[in-house]
Amino acid sequence: LNMAYAHNKDIGPLRLGDSIEIRAVPIGKWERKGHEFVKLYAVFLNGGVPAVEVYHTAIFKVRPAQG
Repeated sequence: LNMAYAHNKDIGPLRLGDSIEIRAVPIGKWERKGHEFVKLYAVFLNGGVPAVEVYHTAIFKVRPAQG
């Protein structure tokens, strides 16, 4: 994936050795200038409690090369 934009919100501590569960949901998809983008919401859970929230936008399909 090409990273286009990410926004993170730390809401709890994470420590070495913690067992982390990650859940992600696509919340948007669109095309711009021939590229296909997706926006994801992900949450990192530490013991079932949210530790980090992430909103991530990425190009998941690059437009074909012209030439």
